[in-house]
Amino acid sequence: MADVANVLENMCISIYEKFSLPTNDGITNIMVIGDHSIGGVGPAIDLSSDVYNNFFTSVNGQLFEDDAPFFATYPYAVYSIPSARSSYGFQEEYTYATFKLTIYSANMDSTEIKQIYRYASDLFDDCLMLIIGSYQIWMKEDNLTTMLDNHITPDGTKKVLVYTIDFEVLTQLKRD
Repeated sequence: MADVANVLENMCISIYEKFSLPTNDGITNIMVIGDHSIGGVGPAIDLSSDVYNNFFTSVNGQLFEDDAPFFATYPYAVYSIPSARSSYGFQEEYTYATFKLTIYSANMDSTEIKQIYRYASDLFDDCLMLIIGSYQIWMKEDNLTTMLDNHITPDGTKKVLVYTIDFEVLTQLKRD
């Protein structure tokens, strides 16, 4: 029996890798979370480089888990995994999870947030992720919610556009 927490932890790592790994120059060992590189790999590649994916650059390299820090600048994205459950077959063990990605934009012209949404959908909908210890069966977009929200910033309250995308993820535990 697998620990769902381990599956989710490895899924989070894979989400960051998909988000921040260069896509067209063969580099495979850089994972950037904020300003930090993970796994003993050297400094991240210059953000102005064209090797990053469109979603990464459209949110200024800012993808946060569960909540954004006060100093985050718009636009940015926050992800969470609000639900996950295990399911068992005769020889199989599955984890069903919801990956929730929320995009924030202070630009009241919806063109920016719609473009970021398209980039996020291109990156994560029906994508392949390498999840240690599991086989990914699918990851698919399930729902989009849009709204206008008030955020407290160092400069006072600001209206922001918010898009929340729910992705359904199904994994199967690898057996040794």
